[in-house]
Amino acid sequence: NQKLYILVQEYVEGRTLRQLIEEGKRFKEDEIKTLLLKILDIVDYIHSLHPPVIHRDINPNNIILTNEGIPYLIDFGSIGDIIKHTIAAAKSNTFVGTIGFSPPEQFFGKVLPANDIYSLGVTIIYLLSGKEPTDFEIENMKIKYRKEVGNISLELNRVIDDMIEPDVSNRVTDVKMIIERLNKINIPILNEKPLKQSNDYSNQQELITNYEKKYLEQNIYNYAKERYEEENNIDNPMSASEFNSVVLRYFGKAILFIMIAAIF
Repeated sequence: NQKLYILVQEYVEGRTLRQLIEEGKRFKEDEIKTLLLKILDIVDYIHSLHPPVIHRDINPNNIILTNEGIPYLIDFGSIGDIIKHTIAAAKSNTFVGTIGFSPPEQFFGKVLPANDIYSLGVTIIYLLSGKEPTDFEIENMKIKYRKEVGNISLELNRVIDDMIEPDVSNRVTDVKMIIERLNKINIPILNEKPLKQSNDYSNQQELITNYEKKYLEQNIYNYAKERYEEENNIDNPMSASEFNSVVLRYFGKAILFIMIAAIF
């Protein structure tokens, strides 16, 4: 009469995010945005169940990326729902999670949807830097990561900052809000075909030059947009259309005069 609980899991062919990083993969900002949006869809789904399902151990080992670029969240062995958390954890004195990727409140047995958001934010930092969270400097219990992740947009930095807030009361907890903010980030995605091996390198050089030109133009645009938001204390990143209207309103006449001068 003994009851047995069996967890059936689908076999997924691919490599974990940790394996990819250890093999030398470094994710660019557009790849991070795409990957983060897909994983947030998974997190949004499990958190919307009744009762909400909390993974509690999101980290690079527990996300598999297929060759088609589809992420799978795995290892639900530590899964918990929101209605059975603090009492059981306190009685057993056990901790579920991975050091460095788990939020502070999880060490005290609190199981909240915000736990998964924190862990996912730290996972993104790992993908951008290739460094373990325990290797970063800590200030006011928060990871100081910005100097280690390369040149990424201010908007993505702000999203990550809000995801890894050590104080759960200050952390962003609405997955749909994070998705909305990510969708407003304007990251250049180039459509040029991959370079093919050829004896004629002139065309390849032209494609590379076009790539660099578009990347430089987009970086200048993003920098101007970020500076405008900072100087005007704009907390929520502006959409491209909103910033374009500002540019036209304040600089339209100047640009027109420059164009007329160039003609004559």
